Amino acid sequence: MDFSKLSEETMNLSNNIGPRQQKLLFDHEFFDEEVTFRQESNHSPEVSSTSAYDLASDKMLKGPGVVFFVDLGGGSFCVRGLPVVQNNLDLNELRQLNHHFEKTESVNFFPCDSIEVAEVITEQMINRRYPLQDNGLVNISDPGSTWLLSYGEDHLSLYFKSMGHKERGMENLGAIGDPQIFRFWWNKISKELKSDLLLKFESDEKGCHLKLDDSSKDEEKELFQILLNILLLGDIQVEDKFFSNLLEFDSIRTYFNELSHSRRFWLKVEEILSL
Repeated sequence: MDFSKLSEETMNLSNNIGPRQQKLLFDHEFFDEEVTFRQESNHSPEVSSTSAYDLASDKMLKGPGVVFFVDLGGGSFCVRGLPVVQNNLDLNELRQLNHHFEKTESVNFFPCDSIEVAEVITEQMINRRYPLQDNGLVNISDPGSTWLLSYGEDHLSLYFKSMGHKERGMENLGAIGDPQIFRFWWNKISKELKSDLLLKFESDEKGCHLKLDDSSKDEEKELFQILLNILLLGDIQVEDKFFSNLLEFDSIRTYFNELSHSRRFWLKVEEILSL
């Protein structure tokens, strides 16, 4: 595998992801409206492109996912939505389940591997309000939930938005998860790697960091690129060959699958906002 070319392709793809530094503001209006649809089904969901779909014209994707729309307000937006087991609800049905859908004529569908992943996205990202302006006001009592990524060919640093952070040229990953949960899994990865993998996993009060050095092996470079692609592009291809305990690897893979879905969902929201 040509890691220099793989890294170059990742950098080129990232240039198409417009940075948008946004702050999380709690939207109290939502929580009496949340509805989750559960049903027994032997149907294997069809997972395809994560592009947005207008339910009025496209119901080809029938599996689990998130039905949503972007609700624009004065200087801010809210991503309204519901997790669904099947993408089979029309707009009138959605409006009956949640009155917020009365605000839109166009509804999008984001497919997920499972209803559990759709529920994770809903809990962490849906029905919360974000400012449209970059560099929104941040204060000590409400530091926001934006993740910021600084990276190069031999390092990456994931910062959880905080007061006093001044590094420039970082990619805004969006409000894609809980920092404490990510720290937990970051530390678990470092402990569960095979003993001959000498990647430098670090964590401090501002974020999580990973470094390569000149003596890094191809396998270490490959894992570095996999982790970078999860965070930057929402592309998950992690393999068990890097880990000493396969049971622990299964739980790590489950978490990164949820995180990659959340990242791709945020990219789709940004795409909709740019139209």
